[in-house]
Amino acid sequence: MTLRNAVIAFFLILAVITVTRTEGSETVAQSSPATVRCSVSPQRVAASGGRLVAAGRYRCDSPGADSLTMTVHLQRNDGSSWTTISGQSFTAAGVATTLQRRNSERTRQIAVPCARGNYRTWVEATVVSRGVTRKLSENSGERLDPCS
Repeated sequence: MTLRNAVIAFFLILAVITVTRTEGSETVAQSSPATVRCSVSPQRVAASGGRLVAAGRYRCDSPGADSLTMTVHLQRNDGSSWTTISGQSFTAAGVATTLQRRNSERTRQIAVPCARGNYRTWVEATVVSRGVTRKLSENSGERLDPCS
């Protein structure tokens, strides 16, 4: 066998292995249910009407999550760590979690009276999709004295 024939044989065997593995992977992927992708987006703390407002938005691909529970936290930095000063949970499911709903319908907010300090929004969510539970968590950028 010449070197040329050995190289050709090697690449033929490599191609057969690659095709065999790809077909097996596709079969597994097609037989297992795919979960719906979701994300959360915290908004920077803002001031409105003498109140600090923290907001978060969720978004899932169609057909939406079986359930989504998002908690919006307003946090204040005490110099060494972030402390939640207010928080509230919200739930949604199905098409209500998708882009078929306006941003305003997928945005939830909390508010507290204005006070000086360094603030951020922390949003966490639990998403259930086709029997799989996932946790999401994101922080907004910091905002120093939003009411000033």
